[in-house]
Amino acid sequence: FRRVLFRSKQTVIVLDNVTHRGLHPQGVNAFDILNGGLVLTFKKSLARAYASQLAEKGPDAAAVLFNELKTDTAHYDPMNEKELNGMCYDMLDDGHLPEALEGFKLSTLLFPDSWNAYDSYAEALARTGKKEEAIAMYKKSIALNPENQGGKNALKRLDSK
Repeated sequence: FRRVLFRSKQTVIVLDNVTHRGLHPQGVNAFDILNGGLVLTFKKSLARAYASQLAEKGPDAAAVLFNELKTDTAHYDPMNEKELNGMCYDMLDDGHLPEALEGFKLSTLLFPDSWNAYDSYAEALARTGKKEEAIAMYKKSIALNPENQGGKNALKRLDSK
């Protein structure tokens, strides 16, 4: 805001506690409206749309929505691994286990070179009692990132049970 505030008598203060996709774009738009500027439109989050559909209507509806929106780059940002991962952990922590597993699984399909995608999926599988599948995902994660000490420790715990 600072670069434009000095050219105007209008002040816009927008506060939120979000570090990603917070209210900053809306604050800039409010400031521009007050000063006769143009309003910018922003793309929506494909990860958020997918996760919402997954939680509300289940994996089949979420897959259909994802397939419909993934090519709509005019209105949706491409799937963001970090954002999807965070939303899947939220679902997992809130007890939406089947939905979280679907989201983590999609992450491994969309980001097959990401050791973290496999590590997160493995953790979710382990937390839902799917030991053999969790072991396989931890092994894949460690193969992609041999420095993944957390994955190695989790694998040892699963192997010892």
